[in-house]
Amino acid sequence: MPSTLQISPKSTYVMGVDFAHMGADNTAFIILEKPFTEDTIYVVHIEETSHKLLTDAISRIQYLDKKFNFRKIYMDYTGLGTGVVDVLRERILSHKIAPIRFTVQSKEDMYSNLKVLFETKRLKIPKHKKLIAQLMDLRYELMSSKHIKIHHSDKGHDDLTDALALAALYFKPKRKGTFTVIGV
Repeated sequence: MPSTLQISPKSTYVMGVDFAHMGADNTAFIILEKPFTEDTIYVVHIEETSHKLLTDAISRIQYLDKKFNFRKIYMDYTGLGTGVVDVLRERILSHKIAPIRFTVQSKEDMYSNLKVLFETKRLKIPKHKKLIAQLMDLRYELMSSKHIKIHHSDKGHDDLTDALALAALYFKPKRKGTFTVIGV
């Protein structure tokens, strides 16, 4: 049964956030819902902001958490995200915050998990032009370390796809992974 787009207290909600600051990139927020009675995961909210201060992202995350009561909030803990995570740990229950430092290895792990969710048809996304375009623009290259570097083309962006891959980490099979949740 597809999501009704109404918030259900029995559903599990998680959010992924990829930060940007006043530049060409956007801060992206993606919310996933797993209804209580099924195994399918739905993208139920996609939001982007551009040319906003990080204080806007902090307020937006707090507002969305009050509305959805997230089980986890996965955030990019690279660069700009470090300060935001510190502030939010004080303002939201610390156990909800899951900071992820982006490295070649952590992005490989995130996107491998996302690929499995798509291949097994567990994850359903809406017909959102920008999200689909960013997913189709993803590139990969095999590094000498045998890791796969995931990135966008020179003319593309990966704000939405990074936020989606972050949120999807909640639904990763429970096994020892290669990504690190910082400070949790």
